[in-house]
Amino acid sequence: MADMIVSTFQRGGSSLVMQMLYAGGLDCAGVPPAFEDARSRPRAADGNDPGWIAGEAGAVKLLEPARFRTGQRVAMTAIWLDRDPTVRARSAIRFLQAQGHPGILQDRHAVRTLAASYRRERERQLLHLRGLCAGNLMILSFEEIIRDPEMAASRIAGLIPHRNLDRRAMAPVALRRPEGLAP
Repeated sequence: MADMIVSTFQRGGSSLVMQMLYAGGLDCAGVPPAFEDARSRPRAADGNDPGWIAGEAGAVKLLEPARFRTGQRVAMTAIWLDRDPTVRARSAIRFLQAQGHPGILQDRHAVRTLAASYRRERERQLLHLRGLCAGNLMILSFEEIIRDPEMAASRIAGLIPHRNLDRRAMAPVALRRPEGLAP
């Protein structure tokens, strides 16, 4: 069984948390620096079977967990990364624009619409994530991580105390910065 699922919507800080865990000494599924596995992404071909997570050691990044059937516990614990929905929407639109998607505009209507969908979907995603880790779930905001990396590293490492993660190695991965400068 995996120790931890790191989950959120896209552009929520999951790669950052996976990098922190890796720096702290935990095995992480996927390829650095994003630590994405083809099975963990939204719209993955085998996205309805979470059984593969149980066979992973350490941490697994799982975007949009509602795609997965619940009813089987596949991880000891999970972290859901919250992020201000409007900031996340702006970031997602900028990312799509950088990827060369035509017709993606960052106007107020697009940002408001996407932010509203994040707000609506959050509870459904959390419900499914709780099922995958039998309810052992911590919610941590991306803004908290960049405001106080030491506190975030301590909270994250505390979820899996049997792994004895190096919190001092985890914290510097998250660069402390004012929230307005967050990516």
